[in-house]
Amino acid sequence: MSDPSQLTHRPQWTALEDHRAKELQHLQPRRVEPALTEGTDVPGLDPSTAALVAAYRTLRKK
Repeated sequence: MSDPSQLTHRPQWTALEDHRAKELQHLQPRRVEPALTEGTDVPGLDPSTAALVAAYRTLRKK
């Protein structure tokens, strides 16, 4: 079993990464919204998000 102190220890650089992740969480929906509402293609989506958009479009057509 690992040392519990290692599980809670977070390097200082991680705080910057956390901040960047929070910024991206706000930007991602703005990028995906046109794909969901207007049916436009959004370049650069990760495979998981692209699959979700495709599934949504398929369900919306029914």
